[in-house]
Amino acid sequence: LVDDEEYEKVRSVVGTRAGIIAVEDDIVLRANDETSFEVQTLDEEIRGYSNMAPWDVIQIAACNIENCGENVNIGVIDTGIDSRHPLLRGKVKGSYTVVRPVGNVMDDNGHGTHVAGTICADRSGRGVFGIAPKANLYNIKVLDRNGAGNLSDMIDGMQWCLDNGIRLVNLSLSTKEENSIFRSAMRNARRSGMIMVCATGN
Repeated sequence: LVDDEEYEKVRSVVGTRAGIIAVEDDIVLRANDETSFEVQTLDEEIRGYSNMAPWDVIQIAACNIENCGENVNIGVIDTGIDSRHPLLRGKVKGSYTVVRPVGNVMDDNGHGTHVAGTICADRSGRGVFGIAPKANLYNIKVLDRNGAGNLSDMIDGMQWCLDNGIRLVNLSLSTKEENSIFRSAMRNARRSGMIMVCATGN
């Protein structure tokens, strides 16, 4: 983050130094959900469910494919993942965060864990199961406990995925703002072979 004076200094060198292409305001991204998530106890969360197939699993007839997602690495770029959740235990193979305090990769919002469960919750008979239960999850925390973060943090998280060979990511986040750096980041990720599954509204 820079103040107005520093901003003008950086703008003055655009195009004159290698690596500086454009300067734009950072924009705020938010978890793409119309309701706030309350962090529930694990018993509360799974009570009342019994090996339920969600709508998406039924639509692609994946209910009986036990190895669905096997050897597939998926980055969840969100609020973090609660790796202690019984339906996600052992599935998180790596983590990265830019949210302060840096090092805390746990989900303190609930949205990222919800997304992770949609992707690959176990078919254990205890709750709603995921579409790819054998997939490996990578927890990329770029949104804070309020479900908010910066575009620059998302780009940082996407770059971490590319650097670590993760070519499939979920981005259940959105913003009402737009800038060229946002478009450029998405374009460059796609050109690098990344498949981005993006929310379009709930």
